[in-house]
Amino acid sequence: MANQDYEERPQTQELGYDPNFVPDSVKSFVVHLYRHIREKNVYEIHQMYESSFQTLSERLFKDTPWPSVDAVAHYVDNDHVFCLLYREMWFRHLYARLTPTLRQRIDSWDNYCSLFQVVLHGVVNMQLPNQWLWDMVDEFVYQFQSFCQYRAKMKNKTEQEIALLRQFDQAWNVYGVLNFLQALVEKSTIIQILEQEKEGLEQFTATDGYDYNGGSNVLKVLGYFSMVGLLRVHCLLGDYHTGIKCLLPIDISQQGVYTSVIGSHITTIYHYGFANLMLRSECLWSLLVKDSEWTLPSKDSNPFQALYPDLINYLFYRYVEAIREFNKILLYIFKTKQYHQKSPQYEQILKKNEQMYALLAICLSLCPQTRLVDETVNSQLREKYGEKMARMQRYDDEAFAIYDELFSYACPKFITPSAPSFEEPLVNYNQDAYRLQLKLFLYEAKQQQLLSGVRTFLKVYSTISFAKLASYMEVDEPTLRTILITYKHKTHAVDSDGKITSNADVDFYIDEVQVLALTTICITESVDTIHVVESKPAKRYGDYFLRQIVKLEGVINEMDVHMIFSLKEFNSGSSPVSKIVRANVEHSFNLLQDTIHVVESKPAKPYGDYFLRQIVKLSYYVNYFSLCSSLPLSSTSIFLNILCSPKPLVFFMGVSSNPKVFLSDKDLKGANFVDPELGLLVPNEGCQIFIQEDHHLFKLKHLSVQERHQQQQDNKDRH
Repeated sequence: MANQDYEERPQTQELGYDPNFVPDSVKSFVVHLYRHIREKNVYEIHQMYESSFQTLSERLFKDTPWPSVDAVAHYVDNDHVFCLLYREMWFRHLYARLTPTLRQRIDSWDNYCSLFQVVLHGVVNMQLPNQWLWDMVDEFVYQFQSFCQYRAKMKNKTEQEIALLRQFDQAWNVYGVLNFLQALVEKSTIIQILEQEKEGLEQFTATDGYDYNGGSNVLKVLGYFSMVGLLRVHCLLGDYHTGIKCLLPIDISQQGVYTSVIGSHITTIYHYGFANLMLRSECLWSLLVKDSEWTLPSKDSNPFQALYPDLINYLFYRYVEAIREFNKILLYIFKTKQYHQKSPQYEQILKKNEQMYALLAICLSLCPQTRLVDETVNSQLREKYGEKMARMQRYDDEAFAIYDELFSYACPKFITPSAPSFEEPLVNYNQDAYRLQLKLFLYEAKQQQLLSGVRTFLKVYSTISFAKLASYMEVDEPTLRTILITYKHKTHAVDSDGKITSNADVDFYIDEVQVLALTTICITESVDTIHVVESKPAKRYGDYFLRQIVKLEGVINEMDVHMIFSLKEFNSGSSPVSKIVRANVEHSFNLLQDTIHVVESKPAKPYGDYFLRQIVKLSYYVNYFSLCSSLPLSSTSIFLNILCSPKPLVFFMGVSSNPKVFLSDKDLKGANFVDPELGLLVPNEGCQIFIQEDHHLFKLKHLSVQERHQQQQDNKDRH
């Protein structure tokens, strides 16, 4: 995902740079990389590409380009394909560290043309890491974007630069870029491969695109990533429908090769979510609803499905889809970003992360669907944009200024692909495409102003008459019908199964009349009562408690390291003291003059485990008791010794699946409770455990002197 956005960088090479000087470390790097490519050692190639190349660039070529390809060609037997790969890395380093000249931009285009021609029409027998192949496609699109931005700044161009632009007018031509990407998709037959994989005939995703039978993965994986590249190019051009259509062969709801590279994963979801955010259908909708003679069909019919079968999937704003995908990728970045801190892409990961939070704030402001957002992501979002999101709901001038700010920060760097007119006065037009997209977006945001008024009234009422709502909104009934239809239009979407679903936090219907399947709104002249249906998302307590447990563990770890430390130091951590609830933990603390004194508490004795062990032992004696009709307390000495108590303890709680003990108030008069919650009691003298004939009830019986004597005599006779 290197170099997603065009940014000004320091001007080119220093005067002391010698393109023909090759340090020994670079010589060794080139020789070993060439050998590993010939041996198809993907692991070593990946290590050298990700680690060694970045280390050498940081140490030796921080402000200068790498040695020229002519200087290193004889170390690799003048291998044509390797030299093209080296030049691709050379130009990528130049774009990342310095500002390329116009001549270098044109040379980079020629190198990409030569490289892709070899892949498309030659015989490529090598395996390259997915990271490298993704960077090729990503850098190709980035340099196209950068060239269009550079060419659009005509005001300060020199005569030499204008002459070069005239001479090489086909360099980075938009048709050439799209043709190369589309040719890679078609030549690789990646669409057919993905279709066969669904039927179990291929294993492209399972092997991450690699060929373990001695073949090459270059063409197939380049074709796969080119679909993502096409999505990105079409988003830069403002053609969002075509961009999403190019990505259809990839099921982004599942893990795939695109998720094996963090840059590919983030770029795919960012542009897919943005395209869904920007998809609009005002023109088609206005054509259908402006006809006053158009009648509403029956409940089960769908006129759009019959009239426009190919357009049904993009008739609506896809806010819900954008929210769902932004939520998933932001949660993924939150959990894994610490593993990419040493990656050269780390800064770009953080930047895209912030941009997608801004886009998610826009989506949720236009389409309140917090139930689709994970608690972790929602918490981060509220910290970053909570106040702005509250102001965006007002739909006043301040709200539109915030929409403008967030959109400008989070949108791609749109381009104007056409070449300038050299006969007219030279002006800068690099911002024209951005201004057009911003204008379209703000137009849609302003349409939500009337809808916010509808939502406000619907939240107050459970039912409201048509005429009453029209009077509150100060409009006539025909205008209100238009507003309600617009509300339905903006808050409904078509899911992946073709089913129309509501994405509104507050929905409504108008009594029991004819229903339009596309809008689920009921409109007739006979009934005019609006019934409000408010969705209440289920509360998710589990995520909240898990986060608090993690915070508490962090606090305990800090206490283990610093037994006594200042309150200010502790407050600088992730878990402030004010948020800690004193609980049953290994440590507690006292606050004395802004100093935390940690007090280590003694662990409580595990009485629960002790009683559980005794219950198991008791189960054996319950089986013994079930064979008897009654037992004197004197004959239960073994049973009492197991309880390790000076007085007999009798459990009257359930023991496994054995008979339960039930004691009435009368039975308990001669017993002293030890702990009513634990269910333990101590029988007094003269008490006896009595077992009924059905062996399902244990009772504590109080015996008189005569009864005790008679019981002893009966036991002697029985023995």
